[in-house]
Amino acid sequence: MDHMNALYTADLNNVTWRKSSYTTNDGQCVEVGAIPDLSAITVRDSKNPQFPAARFSTIAWSAFLASLDAEVLCPVEGLPVRPQSRQPLPSQKSDLYARDLSAVTWVASPGSAPDNRVEIAYLAQGAVAFRDPIDPAGTVLRYTAAEWDAFLRGVRDGEFSTPSSAHLPLHATV
Repeated sequence: MDHMNALYTADLNNVTWRKSSYTTNDGQCVEVGAIPDLSAITVRDSKNPQFPAARFSTIAWSAFLASLDAEVLCPVEGLPVRPQSRQPLPSQKSDLYARDLSAVTWVASPGSAPDNRVEIAYLAQGAVAFRDPIDPAGTVLRYTAAEWDAFLRGVRDGEFSTPSSAHLPLHATV
């Protein structure tokens, strides 16, 4: 079984999930965990833990964290880094998941191949969509501005670093 197949078929029942220390009292946030026995990270939405989790190599995750910390992401296919959505953001989290994302612009963290990057889309009012570019029609997580802000603050404090990401330069190109 190759690494990518192992990544997508790994059992997530033994993952220890972490939230940012900046998460508000409602507990809604980005949750991150290491996949046991693999050099991989999994990400899920704490409000919807029954939804599929996104999965990334530690190389992709490390590059993603470095790009967030440096406040820079690479445009996908030459598109702008911070596109503006014309649609208003729904008021409820469930409405955010119901939103059509077919017209959003995705941006990627540095990486030489799709399996070595993470993609996000900036939505209206600070919300963010989050996906694995290997399976763009698959798991797409969506976070409110407050959830994303708590996650970013945790990233900047090193709360989601992996052992391999601790020594990456801010503008890593792995």
